[in-house]
Amino acid sequence: MIMTDPTDDGAAGPGSDAPALLVADDRGTVTAWNSAAEQLLGYSGPEIIGRSVKDVLVGVPDGHNDADIVLRHKDGHHIGCRVRVRAEQGRPYPAAWKAELWPTKEATASAAGMALLESLFTCSPVGLYIVDNNLRLVRYNPAAEGMQGTPEEEVRGLLPTEAWPGESAEIAERVLTEVLKSGDPVLGYEKRGYPPADPDRLHVYSASAFRLQDRDGQVLGVGSIAVDVSERHRAQQRLALVAEAGSRIGTTLDVLHTAGELADVVVPQLADSVAVDLLAPVVTGEEVPDRPDHTGWNLRRAASRSVLTDGSRPLSDDARISDHPASTLFAQVLDDHEPRLIPVLGENPSAGMDPSRIQRMREERVHSLMVVPLLVRDCALGIVSFHRWSAHGAFEDDDLTLAQDLAARAAVALDNARRYVRERNAVVALQHNLIPQGFPVAHTVRAANHLVHSGAGGDWTDVIALPGARVALVTGSTPGRGVHTVATMARLRTAVQTLAALDLAPDEVMARLDDLVRHMDTEANHSMASSPVGASCLYAVYDPVGCACTVAAAGSPGLALADRHSVELPDIPSGPPLGQPGPAFGKVTMRLRERSRLVLFTPGLLQAVTGDAGMQSWRVCSPCPTSHRRTLP
Repeated sequence: MIMTDPTDDGAAGPGSDAPALLVADDRGTVTAWNSAAEQLLGYSGPEIIGRSVKDVLVGVPDGHNDADIVLRHKDGHHIGCRVRVRAEQGRPYPAAWKAELWPTKEATASAAGMALLESLFTCSPVGLYIVDNNLRLVRYNPAAEGMQGTPEEEVRGLLPTEAWPGESAEIAERVLTEVLKSGDPVLGYEKRGYPPADPDRLHVYSASAFRLQDRDGQVLGVGSIAVDVSERHRAQQRLALVAEAGSRIGTTLDVLHTAGELADVVVPQLADSVAVDLLAPVVTGEEVPDRPDHTGWNLRRAASRSVLTDGSRPLSDDARISDHPASTLFAQVLDDHEPRLIPVLGENPSAGMDPSRIQRMREERVHSLMVVPLLVRDCALGIVSFHRWSAHGAFEDDDLTLAQDLAARAAVALDNARRYVRERNAVVALQHNLIPQGFPVAHTVRAANHLVHSGAGGDWTDVIALPGARVALVTGSTPGRGVHTVATMARLRTAVQTLAALDLAPDEVMARLDDLVRHMDTEANHSMASSPVGASCLYAVYDPVGCACTVAAAGSPGLALADRHSVELPDIPSGPPLGQPGPAFGKVTMRLRERSRLVLFTPGLLQAVTGDAGMQSWRVCSPCPTSHRRTLP
């Protein structure tokens, strides 16, 4: 064993903890053993006293500069120790040797722990603070949330709500109180605030709290660590907003409604107010110009939302029209298709804007602005203006990227709506040119009709004069939508007029029309055009002499018989839709009462009641004998 000078005064050895104490007599027999030695080597006093020191001594280590001797633990593993040995004379022991032992690993761990603790309070990027049993602030590091740049002497001894007032401080105080009482740590609770180092931006922290106590179990206070997760939080919010935009924008094919959906998504998650201005041709479904006219860009306010107003108000078609000369900020965005980000607006915040917008921005104290184009295939449909005046802070590059993403999604939906409006306008115009705007004058009936347009374009109605003062009443519907459907409808209407000129019976007209549809279906299969299979038609011949009406139908067009007292739906033998297999077409002859009305309608009229879009057409006729003709009210 390495022996020190017997005259050593017993100054503390390595480390500051009490050493393990082993006392042996001249024969090497253990005569004394303290509790620290028991913890170090695992032997209790009765187990080791009276045994030889050699039972626990392995020897002097080879090549270990950090240990003087190596001892054997009760379970067999070796422990390196620093040792100090002195001769003991007299009380409380007989002549003996006293060895004080410090395990090298524990000493190293203690030193490392002190270094780690010091690092946590000096240079750690993780926020850390400690409060005592009264929740008074004892110590904190520079990264502690809300404490950057605050001198420690100003806040030491304060409660959390006093050190950094706010809702998050109240939450933290409740959490610390619970941890202090229960001893159970709380992990990952959220705190928010505006730290002094960055007062214009909301910061989000993920915090944890744990109770502090010494080896004897005495409670010393509570420690709390916090990590600034503001960037991660903002990134999650952006992803959530993009996902929300994907599900909310473009639910209809209405231009103004789609612009309103974009505005609803943006406020208040991204901006305090937003304005969506579209080029006038986009609203009316026309082609979008690639350059302004001599007066500048003609924009229509399609939607606007603000946290200060009710965002649910409906939009109207008479939205304000505004012209933007080429020198304005908005015109520049429309010209070069590049977004503009103005993080901080100056005293003149809106140079290049119309006076009404300047006044409104000043009233709302807007401090940050973004203007983003609505682009589809390198064509600008309009612009979106984002404003901030609240504590959100100024717009940043990440906000501009998000705004561009939202605008791109909305632009696709707006272009789809514009194309739908353009096609619908073309279908309506074509249908108006292909169906009669007035009916031939007949002496036996008075006719009236009403056409409800929904974009399908495949419904028609007709009144055809027949020999002998008779009248053919026709209504039909062609499946599908668009221009091809209108063209198919025109062919079927022409075919019915041709068959009516042959003075065929209604069931024979249906049979011939069915053959034509099958032939048209074969043509459609070769030309990849829309097929007329599934079309419906009702053909009725009214004879004023006997007040009789003979009817045949394919598919499910409707017929109602009405008078001043009741409405009934006569039982008509309806054959299969045109072009589909089924039984032969039948007909039925009805006797009509004087002053009765025949109401012919297509299935689309009833579908509109349940919200199903489609072309609805219905017709009111008042058949009566020539000598008792009445004008419809």
